Amino acid sequence: MRHAKLCGYVTSALLTCFGTAALAQNEVVSRDLYTERTSQDNRLVFCYNGFNALSEFEQDLARALGDALLTEVTLATYREGDLGSTPTRYDYRLPISDEQIFVLLAQTCDAFLGYVANSNAPEWMRVTRPYITVESVMFTADPEIHTAADLTVPVRVGIRMTTPGDSQLISYTNNTPGWARTPYHDNARVVERVLDGSTNVGMIWRQGFYLARQDMGDDPKIFLMDSLPFSARTSAIGIATRAQDGYLNTLLSDAIAALEADGTINALQVKHHMLPEG
Repeated sequence: MRHAKLCGYVTSALLTCFGTAALAQNEVVSRDLYTERTSQDNRLVFCYNGFNALSEFEQDLARALGDALLTEVTLATYREGDLGSTPTRYDYRLPISDEQIFVLLAQTCDAFLGYVANSNAPEWMRVTRPYITVESVMFTADPEIHTAADLTVPVRVGIRMTTPGDSQLISYTNNTPGWARTPYHDNARVVERVLDGSTNVGMIWRQGFYLARQDMGDDPKIFLMDSLPFSARTSAIGIATRAQDGYLNTLLSDAIAALEADGTINALQVKHHMLPEG
């Protein structure tokens, strides 16, 4: 069913899916500049970040994309020694530069998983439809706290600095008596400081909260608040390709849409403890 839907996105009824002779003869997306290996041997090489919270999820996602596109998938990651910094288990940020991604796309892989889409992406890059939207949540060590109204001032909020929503938190604490922001370098420290009582509240991306809670086993010690007391910016994570590989980028975007529609992406997040069951 998934394969049939995907074919409908990118071809006419006379065509089969990715990599076939019929597709080569009846293009629906211009591939004048498409010279990737995948056009020759029906194989996709995905680079992924092997050192962050999305690693196992993204490997499964790459395989699911390959199934949807009826193509063989090869996975490649970079060495930890190549990183400028190593994120913790509860981070999704990429610890390499756009220049390093350019080299990987030129020499190693067709597509790079885990790229945070933004208006500052370089001209040589295109980013697919997002497969994850990153939104911020607040949590505490007290299951009786559900909203900001349940908190007693002074309130100290721990957050990994420069994350989506951090600027909105700064504005909120600057304008709300009794509230203060405490920045940290990684989300693991945010969780630790809520647990040891150094801060009343932690602010983290939603999937990171569930990963941290999963690591606590059958005795979770952190509890999600119902909502933020302000609106926070979100981020979108997609797949980066070279701009000249527009045909490949479109195929991947259509495959992501198909995997969203049939529930695969949500199921993979549940499988890897990034979202709760149900």
